[in-house]
Amino acid sequence: MTKADILAILHDDLKEQGHLSAAASDGAQAGDLRLDSLGFDSLDLLQFSVSIEEKIGVEIDVDDIPKDGTLSDVADLVLRLKHQ
Repeated sequence: MTKADILAILHDDLKEQGHLSAAASDGAQAGDLRLDSLGFDSLDLLQFSVSIEEKIGVEIDVDDIPKDGTLSDVADLVLRLKHQ
């Protein structure tokens, strides 16, 4: 699984959960999307973490998700954890 594959999965998941408007999903590259722009609360982050585990098979602690980072940062984290 490549970083591009992971980004696509994460982006699609955010879209499915209603966190992306049509404009946001059609705009900049998926990796450039900043998590802090999504207005996540703690429950949203938990759901995102669980979704990553279910769809990619990597257990990720909510506290490890870079809340002020980009989707690309999350993909990098997932790749690191996947290769441990």
